Amino acid sequence: MPLVVSVHGHDVQGRRAGAPAVRAALAHADLVLANSAGTAQRSAKLGARVTRVVHLGTDIPPQPRPSPPRPTLVTVAHLAARKRHADVISALALLRGRHPGLRYVIVGDGPERARLEALAHSLVVDDLVEFRGQLAHEEALAAARAGTLFVMASVEEAFGVAYVEAMAAGVPAIGCRGEDGPEEIAHAGGGIVLVAAGEVQALAAQIDALLRDPQELDRLGQRARETVEREFTWERCGRETLHAYTTLLNAQ
Repeated sequence: MPLVVSVHGHDVQGRRAGAPAVRAALAHADLVLANSAGTAQRSAKLGARVTRVVHLGTDIPPQPRPSPPRPTLVTVAHLAARKRHADVISALALLRGRHPGLRYVIVGDGPERARLEALAHSLVVDDLVEFRGQLAHEEALAAARAGTLFVMASVEEAFGVAYVEAMAAGVPAIGCRGEDGPEEIAHAGGGIVLVAAGEVQALAAQIDALLRDPQELDRLGQRARETVEREFTWERCGRETLHAYTTLLNAQ
């Protein structure tokens, strides 16, 4: 029987401990399904013979989300260093006082939580940061879609389904330039703005500019929803996955 291996990023992004197993699996695969072009390229370098990109998707809510009563930044992600929640907290400190009621909602848990809480306290923004912890998927979705901006300044981001989950409800996103997922989402139609990774001042300036321009914020939100409806639904993901499998089976 033919072997299909699906790769979602971390396996091929420089991890060392399981490298021999990863190489062996990719080399034996008749087809590797990758969640982004960057993942496909890394898989090929590690021995994958045939790759196909199938982007992950999300469900589309019936209506775009209503504007929240106060400006709200949201990140839904594991509290790990590469997700760079610290950059958003630091940007929030630069924005304090510029946007009345501004807050930052963090959904997720992980090893960085204590450090992030200490950082928020040291920058005197702990009253603006809300740590929601790990939530059930539907609750996390609701939180992401209740924001003014979805901000995830992460690195090593092979795709980042959390971006498209928020964008599906008309919430514009901010990601990092040069990262596989955010770049591909941006090229697919927009609704996500990219900034340089690790540049806190640039991140703060971009958040500030969008919050000061409600018309641009609305335009980006509309483009975000249109991009997801066209490119990143579960229906499209399912069709492309089925096509990949049937093509392989028919070639045997």
